[in-house]
Amino acid sequence: MPSNQEALSKIDELDLTIRLPNIGPTQNRATESGLCEVTQVLRDRLEFSKRREGLIHGSGTGRCPSWYGVNTKCFLNLPSRQGDEKFRGFWKELTDAIQKRASQKVIDFLSNQIKERENEANGVGTETIKKIGFATQEGSSIRKQLDGDVLQLHEESAKELEEFRRHL
Repeated sequence: MPSNQEALSKIDELDLTIRLPNIGPTQNRATESGLCEVTQVLRDRLEFSKRREGLIHGSGTGRCPSWYGVNTKCFLNLPSRQGDEKFRGFWKELTDAIQKRASQKVIDFLSNQIKERENEANGVGTETIKKIGFATQEGSSIRKQLDGDVLQLHEESAKELEEFRRHL
């Protein structure tokens, strides 16, 4: 029985090169581009989340964030001081109610923006994976890496939002 070396020397056309999966430049660019886009969308979502949390906290404590304000001024110069004080009391109740409704509307708007950013991030991730390809082994490993990177971004955002809440 001949040895393996002898057998190899007798077969001239045998190719024993090992081909490792190679990430093509297109796949690499698609991954980087997709990750950058997801990162930006998640940063936007984090900013909306911070504003929402700040407004919720401000509505509860009466100290709204500096970026938020509802302008409700009215002057009514009544001839009697008593009538003027009654009007001021009425106006304060009215503006407090307006402030609460406006705050809730802004909170709802910010919540919708957060959901839109989450959907956008998921869509960008899905499109990136489609560009890379599903079936190949390298596409699968890139997908796992992309999922890991996006998960890390989510965790960092959650930590930053938690830190923001502590400082409110």
